This record gives sequence, C-alpha cells and structure tokens, in this order.
Amino acid sequence: MEFEFIVKILASVVIAVLGWVVAHWFTSRRDISNKRREISTNYLIDAYRKIDSAIEPVEFDRKWCESLQSAVAE
Repeated sequence: MEFEFIVKILASVVIAVLGWVVAHWFTSRRDISNKRREISTNYLIDAYRKIDSAIEPVEFDRKWCESLQSAVAE
C-alpha cells in the first residue's frame, strides 16, 4: 500500500516538472520571436522616418545623402 502511494506521488512530481520544462521552453521561444519582431519593427520605423525626412530637402547636403543612404540600406 505504501509503495503505490510513493509511486503516485513520484509520478505526479515527474509530470509537474515535465510540464514546467515544456512551458518554459515554449515561453522562451515566444519571447525570442517577440524580440526579433520588435527589433525588425524598430528598424523599419527608423528607415521610414529617415526617408520621410529626406523627401523634400531644402538643399542637397552630405547629411541628407547619408540619411537617405542609411534608410535605403536598412
């Protein structure tokens, strides 16, 4: 009788630990994916702002050319 009780407890603990490990793995993958998406979005927003600021320049200067080149490169 005592042996069955120990087996049930151990099985419950093993299942709980495995569940925790699997949940942690999925959460880590989700966090990495979200961070990649955030970085990509920030680059796109920055490139858009550079292109927007370079649309109608008052004069062609080096800073304007570098800004446009940087935006196109990103």
